[in-house]
Amino acid sequence: MNLPPASAHPLESDDELLALINATLEAFRSRQRYNVIRAIEGTENLRGRRIVHADDDLFVMEQLTEALLTATRGTSSFVLHNKEEPALFAGNIIAHAPEVVLMDYQLRGFVGPQVVEEIARLGPNVKCVGFSARPVHNKEFTHVIGTVVKNTTAPYESLQELSHLLRKQA
Repeated sequence: MNLPPASAHPLESDDELLALINATLEAFRSRQRYNVIRAIEGTENLRGRRIVHADDDLFVMEQLTEALLTATRGTSSFVLHNKEEPALFAGNIIAHAPEVVLMDYQLRGFVGPQVVEEIARLGPNVKCVGFSARPVHNKEFTHVIGTVVKNTTAPYESLQELSHLLRKQA
């Protein structure tokens, strides 16, 4: 999958941000398209953060694309798990030079905490966040700064929760 690269700097232009959101959705083979940017209250501290969403479910990534790219103003990226072993998947994530990684729990053949351990080894300054739709799974994460419930029906709420978590870490 050939995704458009994250912006190196926050995009000031709504037109540029919309183009990035829609190009990312197109790469996901989504039919969703956006024509307006809506501010996400309570996520101002995510602007310009290099956040990587790592997941094995394309639909989940699609549902979070607009919210995550909007909150960061284009500096976030997505890494889809395609059955790579934990070390290789972690390397693919680290290649995006993230500040923060949103790590899914249930991946194909293993669990997110195994990848987080590899990320901690490869990029000790990277902040990892457990990111599962099932709160019980979030309790299984180690080497994370905290956990956020992944809510595809209310992605803005998930990002507000992430914003709150990162504010507590500052």
